[in-house]
Amino acid sequence: MQDSQQKTFTPAQRLTQLAVLVDCNSPLQELQETVGGAGEEERAVLAKVLERTELLDSLGAPRPGAFYVLGALGTVEQAAYVLRRTLWNRAREEFSAALSSFTTGVRERPDEWVLGFSDNPLTQSCWDAIRPILRERGLKSTSVAALLGFRESIPVVTGESSREQKDVLEFFARNPELLEHDFWELFWVDGLLYEKYGPLRNTSHGRVRGDTVALVRLLVSHYAGFRDRVLNECLAAMRRDFRETRIFRVLYRGLEPTAAENLRRLSQLLAVLEAPQAALVSFALDTLAGTAPTMNTEQAALIVDASHAVLYRTEKKVLRAQLRVLREVVKTHPEFTQQVSGIMVETVEALPLDLQDAARKLITPDDTAPPEPVGRTVSIPDIIPQDRGPGENLTPLPPIADEAEFLDVLFGQLEGQEHGKNLQRLLIYLRKHPRVELDTATRKRIHTHNRARTPNAPSAQALYLSYLVLKHHLNQNVLQPGTFPGYRENTYASPYGVLHRQLAALDTGTEAPLPLVPLPAVERTWERNVGKSYGTSGGWYELCREGLGKEFITWNVVEETEERTDLPLEQTALLTPANIRLAVSDRAQDALENPQNRAVAQWYAWLMQNNPDILAAHYMPVAIAASLYKKSHGLDTVLGTLAESWRVLTGPAHSLLAIACNAAGPDHRAVAAEALARLADRGMLDVYAFAAELRRLLERNNLKAPRIAQTLADAASISPLAGWRTLQVLEEILPTVGSVNRGGVLVQLLAQLAKEYGVSVTVPDELLPAMKGSTVLAKNLRALHKLTGHPSELAAQAAEQSQQVAAGNT
Repeated sequence: MQDSQQKTFTPAQRLTQLAVLVDCNSPLQELQETVGGAGEEERAVLAKVLERTELLDSLGAPRPGAFYVLGALGTVEQAAYVLRRTLWNRAREEFSAALSSFTTGVRERPDEWVLGFSDNPLTQSCWDAIRPILRERGLKSTSVAALLGFRESIPVVTGESSREQKDVLEFFARNPELLEHDFWELFWVDGLLYEKYGPLRNTSHGRVRGDTVALVRLLVSHYAGFRDRVLNECLAAMRRDFRETRIFRVLYRGLEPTAAENLRRLSQLLAVLEAPQAALVSFALDTLAGTAPTMNTEQAALIVDASHAVLYRTEKKVLRAQLRVLREVVKTHPEFTQQVSGIMVETVEALPLDLQDAARKLITPDDTAPPEPVGRTVSIPDIIPQDRGPGENLTPLPPIADEAEFLDVLFGQLEGQEHGKNLQRLLIYLRKHPRVELDTATRKRIHTHNRARTPNAPSAQALYLSYLVLKHHLNQNVLQPGTFPGYRENTYASPYGVLHRQLAALDTGTEAPLPLVPLPAVERTWERNVGKSYGTSGGWYELCREGLGKEFITWNVVEETEERTDLPLEQTALLTPANIRLAVSDRAQDALENPQNRAVAQWYAWLMQNNPDILAAHYMPVAIAASLYKKSHGLDTVLGTLAESWRVLTGPAHSLLAIACNAAGPDHRAVAAEALARLADRGMLDVYAFAAELRRLLERNNLKAPRIAQTLADAASISPLAGWRTLQVLEEILPTVGSVNRGGVLVQLLAQLAKEYGVSVTVPDELLPAMKGSTVLAKNLRALHKLTGHPSELAAQAAEQSQQVAAGNT
């Protein structure tokens, strides 16, 4: 009878009935009968009841029905905020009761809602309640919020208590999938794993938290293969660009690996020697020292080869540990005595005075100079970049043929499977065919995406398209564009603005979209703008200013001072971001917060393939944001487009490439290295212009020398020619390293490459005084000064590659 009554109710009547039931504290069953079966669009209407619903009774206790309604009808953001605000300081019994009612409502919501709630930073304390729903539906959430909730839900282990151990083992027995995936995620995200975990507990030793080492030891003793996985993950975490690394050293040592176990991980331990943190290098050296008696000749050779770079560091603790490792190697493998002696001859003068005596004890009286490298003397010609013919990727996009293809592409955009350039194909099709016929299932599928107001939605622009498609079929409950996360309505000449103008024109029929070809090449004269004090503290532009040594940088066309809104669409798209505040604040916020920025970047990179410097000018704030944060959505797309540019890059592109080399995340630095190497291999890298930009930014302390050195080293390793161009860049910036914080690492890389390519490099006069002392800069300048030219096979390969490029054979 209830079901038949529901079908005759209007939304307003059902809303009134629901409000009465909530006000009267009706049983959950009656509320479920009223709400149950409603789709997401109808629930959005019923959610108005929350505006006048009190979550607590007159005594301050949670009302079960109200919390059910919150879970059954609220948005993700609303539910997360209300739970956090209302329940954070409640007694455990009250908290659990309210959460139980809430999750009863959540079970009626679609997967997208449940995942969005689990990913919300405010829902960490709800992990225990949400986890069963995720498991029942076969869903996984590895957001930071979910991982923190998982970590804090692990029963506390403080020592050898059998009760505590039983609780842990029962916890993972109930949730075996957590050990297969979630547990290891704690090793993959910076700041999630510490020596202590969980809430404080009363023990005979006072109030303590869980001991991570004790927890891992317990799991190692009960799960086969767990020990090896933990040791491997600890070493892998040490090689990531993490701020918090102590736990991984403590955990590795806490498992007390044998010499055999350490030697099986020799390559990983040697990789840790390249870490910037001295504590990690010392840990790796101490571990290697204990393996010397059992290592074979091949393993000893690898350790000796790796020692040369370590000896040019300045931390005495690291240097002592390295000398100890070499002593152990010589003691157990005398065949390396001469090689170690040669290394000491090269480096002893660069060591601190109090360590030189220990180093000289490793030098043999009859030490001889190492043999000259083999190869042939060659000359590697410079290549002046020139505009080339457009590549195949500049051919027009094919138009969408019919409604079936349109829906395939639209769903691909909504679900993050289609390249962003296909947004233009959708725009063109909707211009010609405003009404798309939809069956019930397709309409429901599109509507589900339209209602998905989560920050992780792949494309806010595709959500706008879902609105345009649905508005011809539904007169209510279709979300308007302004409600989509990451979407701002403006008419500025920005990537978002140009897209919005086309989308809005489809809605009003006022203007045709851009054609299915990249915009034609235009010539521009550029000028740099450096900002220092825009906005208030905490703004996005302020945040990005912190990321480049108290400055932010934009590039603008000379005399193009204002963004006009009366220009035709194509001319507007070719403007540069004259509104500096908007450019820095909006684009940085997009890069840091909105994954859908990747689709916009893909679309705009396709549109601007003939104008790479305009692309770089608009996405400069994205590169700046990447200098401070490890994620910057869309930067990899821009770098890839610049790497394949057929036009010669100028100021904006060189500036973006240099800043991208300074990215906080190693993944972004790797993409920047690949872009530089690709440009070098194609003969499109203007070494001197790029070096001048890099030098300028280093001089102003906009960049961090260790990051730049790592990126350039990665670029140099990709090909012989890329290595040679990197050497040329380093030689150009050499005069400025004396005023750069930790500039010695750049000299160290230059010396390494110069030795590999068999060339000598003259130390500039202004750096001659810096050659004295025991700093990293002094040591590496002396090493650079000692180099002499000699034949090099690597240089021969670079010369051959350069000749092929010049001849157009690549």
